[in-house]
This record gives sequence, C-alpha cells and structure tokens, in this order.
Amino acid sequence: MRRPSIHAVFAVAALACGASVLWHGLRWQQAVRLNAAVDAAARLPPGRDAQAPAARDAPPEVRLARATALSAAGAYDAAFKGYSSLVEAGTGDALARQAQYGLANMYQRQAIALGAGEGGTRASGEAGPLVELAKQRYRDLLRAEPGHWDARHNL
Repeated sequence: MRRPSIHAVFAVAALACGASVLWHGLRWQQAVRLNAAVDAAARLPPGRDAQAPAARDAPPEVRLARATALSAAGAYDAAFKGYSSLVEAGTGDALARQAQYGLANMYQRQAIALGAGEGGTRASGEAGPLVELAKQRYRDLLRAEPGHWDARHNL
C-alpha cells in the first residue's frame, strides 16, 4: 500500500511541475511577442502616423516605445499625442510615470534646442514656456513618485 501512495504523490508533483513549465512557457512567448512589437514600433519611420488604428490598439508598452522613438526623431507633435494618451490612460501606473518623464524630457530637449538656436537669443521668448512645461511635468511626476531621482535631477 505504501508504494502506490508514493507513486501518486510523485505523479501529482510531476503534473504540478509540468503545469508550471507550461504556464511559464506561455508567459515567455507573450513577452517575446511584446518585445518584438516594441522593437518594431521603435523602428517605424517618424512620417508614419503614431495614432493609426494599429497603434491605438497596441499594448501600452508598444505605444510608449513609439512615442519615445518619435520624440527622439524630432516628431514632437506625434510624440506628444502618444505620451499624453498614456499619461491620461494610466492612473499612476509605472508606464504612465515613464510617459510623464518622457514628455518632460521632450519639452526640455525642445527648449534646449530653441535656446541653442541663434546664439541663445530666442531662449527667453520661445524656450521659456517649454522650460516651464518641462518643470511642471517633472513636479507632477515627483508628486506621484518622490523617489524618481532622474526627474529630481532634471528639475
């Protein structure tokens, strides 16, 4: 009687291990697909509309990567739309905070670029409002996450 009960325990343990491997395998496949979508979104040329139907239905991670790529490419209007949709949609989640930080950095880069143009003479007129927008975004982020040292440093 002892041998069948040991076999039953072993069978249950083997089934539990198999189920765990299956579950982790499915999660891994999902992560691989998400990473591929993020990579593809980051590589799209800036001329393509960031608010296409496929982009609106994409996971938030993909939309964040797309907004970051657009911002880096200088397509600020499309990047603003992407970041703003994530900030408004997320109620304090990590992706919304990353989008808030990206939006603040985008404003800061624009202000620096305007301030550097023409020897810095345009900085007060055109870059000033962008600096204030960046500072406000950094402050909003620090209210939500006081330990965000990059935002604190940039502010």
